[in-house]
Amino acid sequence: MRILLVLLASAALCRADQASDTRSLALTDDAEQLLKMRDADGAARLAEEAAELKPDNMRALWALFEARRAAKRYSDALEALDRALRVEPRRAKLLNARAETLNRLGRSREALAAAEATLAAADPKYAVAAHVNRALALDGQGQRAAALEALAPAGRLRPDLRPKLDEANALAPDTPLSAVFEGGAKPRSPRAPPTKSPSALTLALGLGAPLLIVAGWRTFRPRRRAFTPMPEPPPTPPATPAGGLAGAGITLGRKIGQGGMGIVYEGLDVKLNRRVALKKMRSEIRSDPRERERFVREAKTVAALRHPNIVEIYAIIEDGSDVFLVFQFVSGKTVHELLGEKGRLPFAYTAALIKAVGAALDYAHGMGVVHRDLKPANIMVEDSGMVKVMDFGVARQAKDALSRMSVTNTVVGTPPYMAPEQEQGVVCPESDVFALGVCGYEMLTGELPYQGIGAGMLMAKLKGAYVPASGLTPGCPPGLDAALARALDPDPERRYPSGSEFAAALAALSAN
Repeated sequence: MRILLVLLASAALCRADQASDTRSLALTDDAEQLLKMRDADGAARLAEEAAELKPDNMRALWALFEARRAAKRYSDALEALDRALRVEPRRAKLLNARAETLNRLGRSREALAAAEATLAAADPKYAVAAHVNRALALDGQGQRAAALEALAPAGRLRPDLRPKLDEANALAPDTPLSAVFEGGAKPRSPRAPPTKSPSALTLALGLGAPLLIVAGWRTFRPRRRAFTPMPEPPPTPPATPAGGLAGAGITLGRKIGQGGMGIVYEGLDVKLNRRVALKKMRSEIRSDPRERERFVREAKTVAALRHPNIVEIYAIIEDGSDVFLVFQFVSGKTVHELLGEKGRLPFAYTAALIKAVGAALDYAHGMGVVHRDLKPANIMVEDSGMVKVMDFGVARQAKDALSRMSVTNTVVGTPPYMAPEQEQGVVCPESDVFALGVCGYEMLTGELPYQGIGAGMLMAKLKGAYVPASGLTPGCPPGLDAALARALDPDPERRYPSGSEFAAALAALSAN
């Protein structure tokens, strides 16, 4: 009987260890994804938790190091490396990172030892970086001649570094070598994989997502806070080259999509050797000189938006009677596609997505632009992990032009994501915050908060009638329902005043 109890206890411990390992690996996956999205604080929290569950999880320890380094917390980054080195004491990647970090901290003697240990590990991938880190450590100890001599092998191994070596030799004696080799020399990256062909959703840029440029929305309703509309003309508009596509050095490739506003082609910017997406405007717009002029003017306004989380319009090109918009070419998956694959997304990942999208919205609002059709299909997660809000384009202006030729007072948007005031014809920055709240709810639960159609859905929004997220998703952090309720408040004045404040509320929950 005693043996049986021991065996049962051992089996239970084994299952617990397996559960901890599985949880640790899942947290590591999320941490690495947050790192790609440049959320260093979120990545550090998840990586720390993963490493606590499984102390020999090298991926978690490396992610923890990278997150702390990205936040410039070099002492903490060194602590993560030391934990990893206790598991794999001779791994060149770790030793090289330790030498680089110690150099950043000004601990030259220890950095020299770490660089020499990296060379002793005899991993060709880190040889150049080790020589550079050794030189920086020697220079930190006041040994300039020895440091320059230590750089010579790096130049032999990597001829492309020779201009930097010449620059280092020309430095004044009181200028540290780190002025040339900031952060050391990184190992040569493997050849990048070929660019993936975009999906139809990836290049749906501007095919049907409305956007509103507001020249004076304060006339719609009283505002408690000041809002400055976009100046006219906008700052630094994109070039509108003469000579059409040929004059701009743009070649037109295959057709890759079509929507209500126009046709999208793949293209190549020959001068810059980069792929682009080109949208050719519908004939109904270009046939009316007044509408064409207005469309081009407003396209320039929107194209003045420059933010890392917004897909860019590079140029507006008039080619004969045609008008082309030249877009940033992106590939990856939309949040809509991710939800189709996974059903719902982890809380930390959702919070990071909301943070990136909120930053994009706040920037655009500050420039006088409201998206008006924010939804998961318009949020792209690139292959690199970067988040891009699509369709900060001119589809809204295109629809305006078409509606003036047919019907008026058209309310444009995707109903499940539209704020109640938007359905009634009033748009403000908080309308985008409402849509962001719907997106967040859907990411976490896999469901839309508001059901029904037409007036029934509008009434549900006005009454705040939806199932709390905690009732659909187990393990939600306390306070999530309250945060979502504020984002989805039917009164714009009671919502979060910005996307970033909604994101900060979610981040505070993940920190608790």
